[in-house]
Amino acid sequence: MRLVTLDQITGSEVLGKAIYDSEGRRLLNSGVSLRPTIVQKLYEKGISCVYINDEISDGIEINSLLCEETKTHAKIIVREEMQRLSKKSTMDCSRLSGVVDRILDEILSKKKQIDKC
Repeated sequence: MRLVTLDQITGSEVLGKAIYDSEGRRLLNSGVSLRPTIVQKLYEKGISCVYINDEISDGIEINSLLCEETKTHAKIIVREEMQRLSKKSTMDCSRLSGVVDRILDEILSKKKQIDKC
């Protein structure tokens, strides 16, 4: 699996990793053929890069530091707090701090797993 920009997609590639929107909804499953119509819809959603499976990356697995749930949760909280800031000139720093703590905890737990190897 490897990361490529949508500009690099020729139409014969296969999605290597599921794609989610900013609300955490799955847009496409891994294994989907990236036809031009799908690529166009991804552009429209603001997605610029995807993971693909191909001969070049055969056997390579990419492990993310953060699970999709944490990424989605962080995006939602940050977006909500930025909206609150723009409307009310205030934000809930404890919510942002909680997101940062969750991200750091997840990264550090992965680091501990790597250090054991």
